[in-house]
Amino acid sequence: MELPTMIRQLMTFLLTLAVSSGSLLGQDSDADAAAKALENLASAYRSHPGATVRSTLQVSVLQDDLSGNSDTRSADFTFAGSRNAIVKINGFDMRLSGGQVWATHGSNDEAFVQTEDAGSPYYTLLNAFQDMPWIHLALIFGEDDVDDLVMQLHPRAPWLRPTKLQKRMVDGVEHDCIMFTSDHSSLELVVDPASGLLESAKLVISSGQLVEAGAEVSFIYDFQYEFPKKPLEKEFFVLDPGDRKKVDSLAALVREDSPRTSDLVGMVVQPFELPTSDGAVISSADHQGKVMVIDFCAAWCGPCAKLLPELQKLSDWIEAEQLPAVVLPVHTWFKQDDPERQDSIAASFLRDHGLKIPMGLDRDSSLSQQMGVSGIPQTFVVRSDGIVWSVHQGASEDQLKMLKDDVLAAIDVVEADQEQKDMGDF
Repeated sequence: MELPTMIRQLMTFLLTLAVSSGSLLGQDSDADAAAKALENLASAYRSHPGATVRSTLQVSVLQDDLSGNSDTRSADFTFAGSRNAIVKINGFDMRLSGGQVWATHGSNDEAFVQTEDAGSPYYTLLNAFQDMPWIHLALIFGEDDVDDLVMQLHPRAPWLRPTKLQKRMVDGVEHDCIMFTSDHSSLELVVDPASGLLESAKLVISSGQLVEAGAEVSFIYDFQYEFPKKPLEKEFFVLDPGDRKKVDSLAALVREDSPRTSDLVGMVVQPFELPTSDGAVISSADHQGKVMVIDFCAAWCGPCAKLLPELQKLSDWIEAEQLPAVVLPVHTWFKQDDPERQDSIAASFLRDHGLKIPMGLDRDSSLSQQMGVSGIPQTFVVRSDGIVWSVHQGASEDQLKMLKDDVLAAIDVVEADQEQKDMGDF
């Protein structure tokens, strides 16, 4: 995990542009008050004797008269002064202290990673995981300079500027609400007056390259804290590797026989039927004996659109290799009461991106909820016996290769199980 020089250069470039059009601070008293409140908030985390916070995120989408909510996802942060912390995310346990980073993974109790944070634990973690929409990452590990810190609050909204500090009543108690805005987004941080720590947060992105025209995406956060009876000492954050062997990368921590991402692996997918935009029906019963690649997506989602051509290539490859598998894209997070509008959006989505395979319509989001979809695109490789073999979040450059590998592995493992069963019967 090397410090991502390119990311640092990009953030510096963004800051330079912002400064060229006026400093983030010193424009007016309201902006100064908001900036000072953010500075105090970060200081509260970085001087705290110790706490654990579970950060829970739900993404809400609104477009025209359609709306939808994702399932929640979460990350845990245990922190105590001097940027000592334990970050638990996606099955990884990351320990940071004294300029060192240790990592382990829940699938493997025999290996660990140790590296230096190159002076910036924030960028080290951001580089390692790419998608880190966790505000506590900046509050605990971000830069000391408030201008830089504002840009680190959320990776989807680096243009934010402090705007004003408001008072807000929450359950009859007055809270500080720190407001930030940009041309594309707005962010509000609600601070608990008793602890001085973050109580809730909401980011709204209403324009720009991250959302489709006319769409509005909200990141809604809730935070739950636990406070130990005694201060957490530095030794608490240092990993004792014991008999673990040191490996060179986070990828090497995840066992090859442990399919990608998450607690959903091993889940049994229940039978389902979905309508399509052309009046047909997609049924899991029609694909018994086949590996199913089920991709949850939506027309307003930029990464989903990026992935669609790769799904068509995957389908073409399956057909050419005559494999017992099928690709099933599913448009989800619709508003329930507008089926005609849904049909039109899905049909245009398929046509615009050259997808020849049918797309199921998860009109009431029941299938995505049943399968624990936490964000889109989210792609499930399901074995022919209905067990989830792997789950992929997002759209990466090597997604097609990973899906091909998982399809072949999912076919092989069921065939191997059947051979063992046959031998046992014999």
